[in-house]
Amino acid sequence: MDSPEESTDADGYIEKIVIPSALIDKSFGDSLKESLNNKDEVLLRIDWRESVPHPDNRVEYEFWTNSNDE
Repeated sequence: MDSPEESTDADGYIEKIVIPSALIDKSFGDSLKESLNNKDEVLLRIDWRESVPHPDNRVEYEFWTNSNDE
């Protein structure tokens, strides 16, 4: 794997790294783990349309919290 320490021209390297993520509920996560532990083939299709900028240029966000917040 490429790393910034291996290159002298690493300027901007870190800024270009993008790690997509998604939230799933516990029951779905448990079923995924069970399938993987059983060596079943797992295929996921993730729809990223909601995560790309909207065409009207408005800023949109969602606020996530949990019951432990004070």
